[in-house]
Amino acid sequence: MVKSRERYVMAGIITVIIFLLGFSIGLVVESKRIDFVQDELREQKIEYSSSQLQYNFLNTLETKDTCPALFESYYNSLLQLDKTRERLEMYIQDNTISDGSFSLLKREYTLEQIRYWMLSRQAKEVCDEHFVTLLYFYSDEDSCPQCNDQQTVLLYYKKLLGDKLLIFSFDSQFKEEPMIDVLRSRYSVSTYPTIVIEDETISNYSDMEQLKTLLCEAYGTRDTEMLECE
Repeated sequence: MVKSRERYVMAGIITVIIFLLGFSIGLVVESKRIDFVQDELREQKIEYSSSQLQYNFLNTLETKDTCPALFESYYNSLLQLDKTRERLEMYIQDNTISDGSFSLLKREYTLEQIRYWMLSRQAKEVCDEHFVTLLYFYSDEDSCPQCNDQQTVLLYYKKLLGDKLLIFSFDSQFKEEPMIDVLRSRYSVSTYPTIVIEDETISNYSDMEQLKTLLCEAYGTRDTEMLECE
């Protein structure tokens, strides 16, 4: 009887130890992943500051010979920013990062997107660069059953046009960052999906042909061979 009780006690102790060990490992893994994403976002801030400084420098020059170097750095930074987004989404889907930590990191990422979008508008005027900016406002599946389809269409044109199409995506349900509501108000966004192409708001789903027409209009007479505009 005593030995049996001792076995139960020992089994209980081992169970608690295993639980605590697993919990501790989980905390360490989460902390490492948070640190990793934070480091990436800090790097993005430095890259943005560098791009902003290059833009300010351009404004002091009579020639725009350094524009290609500015945009090469800018495009590389956007690629890294998108990789950070993918990693963030993967972590939250795997439940390997807490909601609170994810919210703070997502705010940082959202603000970085807005900074890069604003810089693109400024630098485009100075360098006469031929690209189109597109803001994409989406919601959850219940509120926006066609958002996944819209994302597929946007990804198609992003792969087709590359650096000639800059897409910045915003989660309309993410209330922790007030700037999203500021943008929604500015562009009269009330339904989802909504896209804003060069300050023109297009509400509801745009299929392949509709978006092609809109992009052709945005590019105007500029090189649109890949789109095969009429």
